[in-house]
Amino acid sequence: MLAAGKIEDFTLVLPCYLPNEEEILDDVFEHYLKELKKLTTYEADVFGAESLCRKQILVVWNKPEKWTPKASFEDDMRAWIVKFKENQIHLVVHEVLGSTSKCDNLNEACENLFDPEKEGNIHTTMCCLNDADTMLDWSCIVRGSIHITNGYHIAQAMNSHCANDANGTPDGEVPGTKTCHPYGLLITIGDATKPQNMSTQSTFNHSPFNGRGGFWNTDAVRKVGFDHRTVGEDHCAGYRGCAYFGMKGILDMNMLCQEQEPPNCSALTKQRIRWETAALQMRRTFSWIIRSPHYNRFEAFILLWGQLQQNCNMPF
Repeated sequence: MLAAGKIEDFTLVLPCYLPNEEEILDDVFEHYLKELKKLTTYEADVFGAESLCRKQILVVWNKPEKWTPKASFEDDMRAWIVKFKENQIHLVVHEVLGSTSKCDNLNEACENLFDPEKEGNIHTTMCCLNDADTMLDWSCIVRGSIHITNGYHIAQAMNSHCANDANGTPDGEVPGTKTCHPYGLLITIGDATKPQNMSTQSTFNHSPFNGRGGFWNTDAVRKVGFDHRTVGEDHCAGYRGCAYFGMKGILDMNMLCQEQEPPNCSALTKQRIRWETAALQMRRTFSWIIRSPHYNRFEAFILLWGQLQQNCNMPF
C-alpha cells in the first residue's frame, strides 16, 4: 500500500445473466463488502481517513424475455445499496434492456455508464471487470492500482481454485450433491497453470485480458470496447488494445482471483466448447499482431508459435 502512494478510484464491474447469478448475488455482495471494508481500514491507517479512494460496484445484468426476477429482487438490491452506502461504497444495479450477452452488458457499462461527460455517471480511474462467481481479495485492488498508476492499461490477476475443485468435487458446496468428478483434479491443474500466451506476452508488456480478475484503466476499456461477434470478447479486447492502440498489459502472479469449475460434466463440456470456439475465433488476431507497429517480429513469432501449438487442433 505504501508503494501505491494512493489507491486509484475504483469500480468493480459484475456482468450478470439472471437467473444464473441471482442466487449467489447475496454471497458475492457479502464477500466484497468484507474485502472493501478491509481496504478502507488499511487505507485510513496508511494514508489517513481523508485520502480514501472512491469505491463502487456496478452490476450490469440482463435476463431472458420470458422470465422475471423474484418479487424480492428489487427490495434486496435496495437493501444492499443502503448497506454499502453505510460503508462508503456506492452500489449501482443496472438492467441492460435488449442485451443478449455478457458482451452487451460490458459495452453498456463502457459506452453509457463510464462516460465522464454525462452528469451523474460512474467514472473512476480504474475498473475491474470480473465474473460474479470469481472472488477477488482486497490486496488485488492495491496491486492493480500500482500497475494502472505506473502506466499499464491492463493488469490481469492469476486464476486460483477452491478446495472443492482440487478435490474433484466441484458441487461440494451444494448440500447432498457432493459427487466425484473424475477429471476435476486434472482440469483444475490445467486451469490454474499460467497460460503460455499471457505469460510470454507479459514479458513484452502485452499480456491480454482473461475475462475476469482484470484491472483496466477506465478510459482505455471505453476506447477498446467489446466485440459481440465473438464469444472470446475478453481476449479480443486485450489484443485489439495492444495491437491497434499500443496499450500495455501485465500478468501479475501476486494478484489472485479464485473461481470455481462448473458443478457437473454437462456444464463443464458446454463451457469448454465455448472456450475452444473462442480460441478458434482468436486466430483472426494473428493478422493484427503481424501488421501492428507495436509488436516486433520476435514477439510476433513467439506469440503465434505459442498459440498454434496448443488449445486447438485446427489453427487455421
